[in-house]
Amino acid sequence: MEKFLSKLEGPTVLVKVGTGDSSREFTVSRSLLSLCTWFRAALEDDRFQEGRTGVISLPEDTLRAFRSFYFYLLRRKLIFKYLYLKSETFDEFVEQLNTSIEIWIFAGKYSSRYLRDCAMEAFCWHLDSATPNDIGLPPASLAVCFSHTAEDSPLRKLAADYVVTRMHGGKADAGELVGELAPLRGFIQALNEAHQFHHDAKKGTSIYI
Repeated sequence: MEKFLSKLEGPTVLVKVGTGDSSREFTVSRSLLSLCTWFRAALEDDRFQEGRTGVISLPEDTLRAFRSFYFYLLRRKLIFKYLYLKSETFDEFVEQLNTSIEIWIFAGKYSSRYLRDCAMEAFCWHLDSATPNDIGLPPASLAVCFSHTAEDSPLRKLAADYVVTRMHGGKADAGELVGELAPLRGFIQALNEAHQFHHDAKKGTSIYI
């Protein structure tokens, strides 16, 4: 414990996250930040500007994602409030879902595999909880799964599966979801694959990997 605390009291790094009004600076222990391979490489032996100046700029990342990453470095886990999706919890529920998506993207970008696993677990829990609910999720949240991830992203598959399940369940928002997400690259392909999966599942011939 003493060794860990002494490292936290050592040299620090200034991390600038976001741009404009959605930006903030964090002063983080260099040793703590170096627990993540990407940041350790950036700071190692002063080979790069970040190591020489002690300043790392992350203009494309969100405050929610970095705050969660920082918390994870300290606690080695993420904490989300246990919520049922209801009208009175809708905003907070969606915020937690959005946070899990942003963390997953952040963790992939900076090669933090275990953080990404934590984010995926949170994402799946929220998606699973929302799937049978009459309220449903806003298209904007699911849109990020397509606009900010690669073609083979599991987030795309899961988001498309959510939409198809809503369609098969006759949920009122199914048409809106398809209409809002259809222009996004990769959505129609993912939707067709999800439809095929559900079709094959009825015949007992499908496995989602």
